[in-house]
Amino acid sequence: MAIRKCVICKDKIPLLNSIKLMDGNYLCPKCAKKASPCVRNTFSEMVPKYAIEYFDYLPLAEKKAKQFHKTCSYGICQIDEDNHLISICKDSNIDRKGKFRRNPLDIYDLKYLKDIRLDMRPCSVQKGPLTGDLRLYLYLSKPKVQIDVIIASKVKMNTRIEEDYLSYTEPNDLIFFRSLLASTIERAAEALNSGWCENSDSTDISCERVLSNNDSKYHDALNVFMLDDNYTEQDLKRQRNILLKAFHPDAGNTDNNKFTERIVESYEILHKRLAEQ
Repeated sequence: MAIRKCVICKDKIPLLNSIKLMDGNYLCPKCAKKASPCVRNTFSEMVPKYAIEYFDYLPLAEKKAKQFHKTCSYGICQIDEDNHLISICKDSNIDRKGKFRRNPLDIYDLKYLKDIRLDMRPCSVQKGPLTGDLRLYLYLSKPKVQIDVIIASKVKMNTRIEEDYLSYTEPNDLIFFRSLLASTIERAAEALNSGWCENSDSTDISCERVLSNNDSKYHDALNVFMLDDNYTEQDLKRQRNILLKAFHPDAGNTDNNKFTERIVESYEILHKRLAEQ
């Protein structure tokens, strides 16, 4: 039987706590521990080439951390507008001057951004505004990693009616954060002078992906349910139950009937699209 070795350090793989890559190779626990939790969770979907590329990137990440100066943050996500960097760590790791106390494992250059999403999903119904979890999705080309992490939990949301349309209003600080993130992405693209990524097949990402969503009926329905394009039937039913409970007519608000109609209409649109796939 062949001896299994780590693709990074080439040491023998122990029986326990090793991580299996997509092609059947392995990472030893010692190397896996050096990676950030956000990336560690994606190793099972990586091939050795991208895993090696990620570990080669870590020394460069330390240099970027020394350059980093926070200009804005939301939850555990920070932005350096001048150096077009984004990091994921607790705010307690940043001093009053906007510098890191300890080097974070997750710090990336937005010049190599291929895709980004900020999705708000309701997480609970309380006596008052809906609360939601703000999820950040990043797809980068250097290093080639995909990060999917909740950067803020239980963010308070409000609802309002605009011409019989059910919409959610986000906190002002989140609106400002979206705007600054979009501006930073634009600066990164200008700095690179060749789109969003140096690869010729890079995705052309509009800042509208960060600031707002498309106004078609389908995307309106996604906004009502606070889902992305990859939703499942289970996601759809869960969100419907949360929303119908929040805006039940018995709750006493005279506008709840209009909200309920909008929720039902949006559910039919999303359910139909799911059935067509």
